[in-house]
Amino acid sequence: MDNIEPMNDHSAPRIKNPQKALPKKCGLIYSKSVKEQENRTEELNKLVQAKINQLYGVGLSLATVNLARAEIVRFTKGKITTKRLTTLLAAAIYVKANTTTTMGSCWKHKGEGVTERQLEEIFDISRKTIRNWAGKLSRTSF
Repeated sequence: MDNIEPMNDHSAPRIKNPQKALPKKCGLIYSKSVKEQENRTEELNKLVQAKINQLYGVGLSLATVNLARAEIVRFTKGKITTKRLTTLLAAAIYVKANTTTTMGSCWKHKGEGVTERQLEEIFDISRKTIRNWAGKLSRTSF
């Protein structure tokens, strides 16, 4: 027990050498993962900003767009292409705009509704692709 100091009711044991708590390799992997997530989120934000006026034009609210954006950030892992990110965003918006989302028992968001044809025009993604990805996203507790 030479690694800890004496304890009382209000203290916890302390490690004498906290620098060895996380191996360097784990730290590098974690940093790389965080950087990839930041890059993906930044690219998604740019995509949303570029399309937001068109999305408002078809009657979507900022809440619907933000719900879809948050789900994409949560859904994606690792590197992802711009085309795939665009496809996922279109599908996520389709799902969120055509369903009711609840957060607990106190908040409910009813989507405004949007057609696959409208999203096809905005994102230049085929309706079939949007439909396929929307089905995949809705099956993964989306």
